[in-house]
Formats: sequence, structure tokens, C-alpha cells
Amino acid sequence: MSPSIIDILTHVVAPVLFVYLVSHKISRQFALYLFIGVFGLFYGYSTILRPTFLIMWNLLWWVYRVPVWAFYGLHWICWQLIRGIRALAWFGFYVHFFGYGVKFILESVDKILIWVGDVLDESKEQGRKR
Repeated sequence: MSPSIIDILTHVVAPVLFVYLVSHKISRQFALYLFIGVFGLFYGYSTILRPTFLIMWNLLWWVYRVPVWAFYGLHWICWQLIRGIRALAWFGFYVHFFGYGVKFILESVDKILIWVGDVLDESKEQGRKR
């Protein structure tokens, strides 16, 4: 198993940094504080900050994604409503003109039957006159 980044930081980088800081012309107390600060940042990042950042990242991802999904959901609902309204409009159009077509056909048949009835009545009257 390969060493983790924390193992490398703890066992390689931290001692080298400590020796480097102590060997230079800065005060040993300042070097110690600087070493503790840097080591604390690395160690704190691995134990506290990184999981916190991951939680924050996941929360922000969901905060971003939920409105997007809500928008897609509302978009889908609106388009379903528009499609339904269009379907009802076309249905009304067809029913309207079907009704007018049936009315026209029935009125035409009625006129034809009245005309046929008048023709038959005239032929009966002419038959009686003879």
C-alpha cells in the first residue's frame, strides 16, 4: 500500500522543514512556531478542513443542482400543459367543424327530403286531376 499524502507530510516534509527552519538565521522560537503552524495547517487540512471542504462542496453542488432540476421539472410541467392546451384546441377545432359538417349534411338531407316530398305531392295531385 502506498503512503498517503499525510504520511509523506508527517514523516518527510515536516522533519525536513523543521531542520531547514532551525538551521537558518531566524530565531529558534519563531522557527518552532512556523513549523507548528505549517504542520498544523497540513494536519488540520487532512483531518478537519478537507472533510469540511468536501461537505461544503457537496452542499454547494446540491444548492446548485436542486434549482436546475426544479427548473427542468417546471419546464417539463409547463410544456405538458402547453401540449395539453394545444391538443384541446385541436380537439375543439375538429369537434366544431365536425358539428358544422354534420349540421350542413343534415340540413341538406332535410332540404332534399322536403323537395322529394313536394315532388311526390305534386305527382299525386296531378294523378288525381287525371
